[in-house]
Amino acid sequence: PSNNHPSNNHPSNNHPSNNHPSNNHPSNNHPSNNHPSNNHPSGDPTPSDQDLSVTERLEQTAEVVGIPLIDHIVVGVDKAISIQEWLSGNQ
Repeated sequence: PSNNHPSNNHPSNNHPSNNHPSNNHPSNNHPSNNHPSNNHPSGDPTPSDQDLSVTERLEQTAEVVGIPLIDHIVVGVDKAISIQEWLSGNQ
């Protein structure tokens, strides 16, 4: 069974981004929804101007191809930030 695959024991499975509320969104059961993530090697997950630009481009592309962009998650050392939540609190 796939549950015994070695990748299930990878340390990244315990990363804080896996516990992000967007992972529990009901629409995640639909195979065509997505919420990409990227890491910041500095450890600070604060979205950069480049993260915001990429998110905007992803939203535009997702709209064209009909795949809803749920969120874009930026991962730091001990924390992950939702760009959608960050934008709503910083605009």
